[in-house]
Amino acid sequence: MDLHPHMNAIRQAIFQSQTVDAVLETLRMYQLLQDGRLFGQDRESCDLVYEACRAVRTLTMDASEQAEQFILTYFLPWLDQAGSLPEDVQIEIHYCRELLCEWIYQHPENIQARLLERISLYLIENLMLQEQHGDRLVLHEMGFTIASIGYRHDRFLPLLWDLANTISGEVSDQLLATMGSLSPQEPWRSLLLTELHRRATSRLNRWISSALSQFSDPSSVDVITEHWLKPDYLNDHWLRMLSEDTLTHLANAADDVMLDQAGDNFIASKVWEVLKVLTVRASTEWLNELSLRSNLIPHCNTGAVIPEGLGFLDATDATEDGQNIRWRMYMRLNECLRPAQLQGWEKIEASSKGFANLWQDAAIDTGYTGRGQTALSLLKEQAWNCLMRTGSPPDIALFTQGVEHETNLFVRGELYTLLATIHLAYLPSSVAELIREEHDVHDDHDGEPMMRMRAITLAQSIATHEAFDALRLCGLHSNGFILLDTGQSLARISEELVREGDTSVIPTLLEQLEASVSDRWHTLAAVALEHLARADLLASFAEESMATIARILPDRQRSEYQLAHLVMSITHLASTPISAPLLATLWELAGTDPGILGWTAMETLVYRHEALANPATLKDRLGLSVTKGIWHLRKPVPSQPPLLRSRENEQRIRLIAELYRQYPTLFQPAIIDLLKREHLGASHWLLWAIEEVYQKQSRKVLPKQLQNTILTCATSISTYTSRVFAVLKSVGQLLPDAFCQISWGEIAQKQEPQVMMHVASVLGMLELQGQEGQQARDLALITFMSDNAYGVRRAAYRELGQRSSGLFWELSSAWSTAASRQLRLRAAEAIAWFPAESIWQERAVALYRAISTDRDRTVRERAQQCWKERREWIWAESYLKQIMSIETWNDEDVRRLWSYGAALAQLGGDTQIQTLWGYLNTHLLPSYVRIWLGQIAETMEKQWQDRSSKWPTDIPSYTPVAAIQATLSLTDQGAIKVHLFRWLQPDGVIFWEGFAIPLSPIEVTRPTSAVASIDGESFRCSVQSHADLPNLLLIYGMPPAQNELSQNTVYSD
Repeated sequence: MDLHPHMNAIRQAIFQSQTVDAVLETLRMYQLLQDGRLFGQDRESCDLVYEACRAVRTLTMDASEQAEQFILTYFLPWLDQAGSLPEDVQIEIHYCRELLCEWIYQHPENIQARLLERISLYLIENLMLQEQHGDRLVLHEMGFTIASIGYRHDRFLPLLWDLANTISGEVSDQLLATMGSLSPQEPWRSLLLTELHRRATSRLNRWISSALSQFSDPSSVDVITEHWLKPDYLNDHWLRMLSEDTLTHLANAADDVMLDQAGDNFIASKVWEVLKVLTVRASTEWLNELSLRSNLIPHCNTGAVIPEGLGFLDATDATEDGQNIRWRMYMRLNECLRPAQLQGWEKIEASSKGFANLWQDAAIDTGYTGRGQTALSLLKEQAWNCLMRTGSPPDIALFTQGVEHETNLFVRGELYTLLATIHLAYLPSSVAELIREEHDVHDDHDGEPMMRMRAITLAQSIATHEAFDALRLCGLHSNGFILLDTGQSLARISEELVREGDTSVIPTLLEQLEASVSDRWHTLAAVALEHLARADLLASFAEESMATIARILPDRQRSEYQLAHLVMSITHLASTPISAPLLATLWELAGTDPGILGWTAMETLVYRHEALANPATLKDRLGLSVTKGIWHLRKPVPSQPPLLRSRENEQRIRLIAELYRQYPTLFQPAIIDLLKREHLGASHWLLWAIEEVYQKQSRKVLPKQLQNTILTCATSISTYTSRVFAVLKSVGQLLPDAFCQISWGEIAQKQEPQVMMHVASVLGMLELQGQEGQQARDLALITFMSDNAYGVRRAAYRELGQRSSGLFWELSSAWSTAASRQLRLRAAEAIAWFPAESIWQERAVALYRAISTDRDRTVRERAQQCWKERREWIWAESYLKQIMSIETWNDEDVRRLWSYGAALAQLGGDTQIQTLWGYLNTHLLPSYVRIWLGQIAETMEKQWQDRSSKWPTDIPSYTPVAAIQATLSLTDQGAIKVHLFRWLQPDGVIFWEGFAIPLSPIEVTRPTSAVASIDGESFRCSVQSHADLPNLLLIYGMPPAQNELSQNTVYSD
């Protein structure tokens, strides 16, 4: 039957089906179900079968028995016969097998187990039939199905082994590969590896290659190098790719486990030597292949990769093909992010041919003016990135030819940004002229505004007086107004010059403020002066500055923005008295100007401790009332419109917070009122003020009413904003023990994951003195380890792993052998977050090796993903520590560490982002260093957002029932009261592997039988004190006792 005219009608009928029988009837109608078997023999019919199975999967989400019947009766038999289908439908068959896996794991765990068992038994029965009939096509497809599901049933390995040794040819090799895909444990692992090595001596195919890659055993390297590098294999493109892929996979898998004294992975060094030999032997065609494949060079963690890989390019020429090879090879080298690889950049000699190639490609003109990228722009971009990693400074000839003569303004702007991360000795005259030249950003033409903005960044990084003069007379504007970035760049360069002892900067700015003909230049000077005052660098010119401001402030022809900056300068000139006329002007502005200038004047009066001199203005501006000297928040009148816009409201709250900091007793009622009524975006200012007051107290005790209000700030967060972390951190630091005692498990069920991630981070950073607080924190973090959102679990793993490593190890070890797949998944995730110290690294490696042979494919894959995350986290931490270890920065440090910064930008995560921004906010740095580190942090944030968007989401949420008071009956010690911790699974089964914190200390030195009673249910268990924390009881499940335990209870091992 020709299905093509009916495709849309069939799909619509399938999608509209309300029952499984309706789907089957549609398939019968169009002859896709014949004699009780699915029928699909071309791409269209196979696509329809896939759509039908997907529909049935949805219909059976809550009907597992129907799902089981359909899979066993129709779906699996059809997959068994897929080997007879045309080659062009194999992708549809692959999608069908993926659908089967999704189908199984959409159900609760007990149903998953049943489906896996029934499907495995079906496959086992069919394999046994093939021992008699030996249908190679069926065996071929069954091997694919078993590997795709990835569940290692106990009967699979012996059956597959017997079949593989009974039949011959590639199907036999495929069956061994199928065994390898199930990650067998000993003794099967050694037996299978020996057989694979034996077969590898006589043949090379994708099945043996796949199996050796799966095992990732270092001994395979010698077998491959001895037997797979024969001319017959190397001359065959496909076979050569298989051998290369297998070798580099082995090098990648051995990383961080087998390192020589030089820090190189010696397996990677062996593999790299092989690739070098192949490069010498092979033609440019092979070099093209090497540059195309991202799994070869970047996977070899050896210092030789960079200089020798760059040396490969000596064989390329100036043709388009040669340029494309160099572009891709530069990209592959820039993807080398591992420790030993990064050391290779230091080995590149400026006199080498490879460096000359870089220089030439960096100097080319792309010859294109549009936004899009061309082959030449891609080549130039990667060449410059490599050049910066070498640490060799670009000379004036390269700047002239590669930057100034670049046609494309977008490319030139990117190069300005790149060069801003190192210290050029002087500002090129062409850049200075570009900055001074008049240009409105609204006149956008082929990247002109962007390029000019990047030129300003370059000038800031150079920080010479010539750069200062160019920036203070900048011609770039937006409809006559200065750009914020321009003002900030001038402010930064002014600060750096003043700190270096340049005494002409401040007089020049003061003169420009009064004498300049352009109001834009007035504003630039005002921004720079306010920044210098904030940095406490205006003190030596304080009187001149105050006099100048007093003369200018009445001039209302000047922009409000400019005058506001001048008023803010007064705020920071704290040691210089405000003259009476100037003070009167400030009060006038605070009382009459409703805009930014009035608010800035009020802020100055508050911070200069002048605010209480005029209570009437203070009440009107800040919405306060005063009774007997005590200040309250004025009650809003419902009929009136909102008092203030959002931005002004935040200013109002910030000023009330400052008044409380100055006069705690007088303004405490106002602070409490605000904390109860205001939104999250402003409460961090209030909490900051409370922290300031709290730190000054000798007794460090907050009033009870204030404590309760503060805790409410943490528990009543309604939505995630950028201020959440600051609020939670302040609450935690003010009330650490109370913060840990909050019922976070209940809150997590209805709170956004981003909020709970920050809660976990704050719990981890708190310094707790008492054991009760530490135990409460551990309980809260373990609650989060069962959250449905991976980000929350991840944060909890990280914090518990760092703070309570022993407990974390005990839990992870117990989970790794639990009957519950969900627990084993959590153990796999936990691998990433053991401390990096050697003892914990050894335990993490051991745990990873154990979990990576789990019977369930999803657990194995999660372990591999999280191990990769661990490696990258450790690398990123080491790179960040190298960068932050510099005490006095110079240009040589940046050049030497540039490659490590580039790697950190790609590998860093949330902890490195937070640490680096904190470093930038607390250290005085040269402008080029600040720009460089700022670019790293921004790139990290982008990469982090991309990676976190791909986090796993397949662990269903447990309902945590934490810190419940229960009775634990010990056989030899009687009954004691404990806080017991357990979870409730989504399918209603109570799950607990547990631990307990007794209300009164007790030590159980050996495993002791016990019965725990909670809510009328009793559970048999074994109890023993934790090795490192004697007051913490670890509880292990045992088989249920008759008439004592719920029949639905699941126990961990």
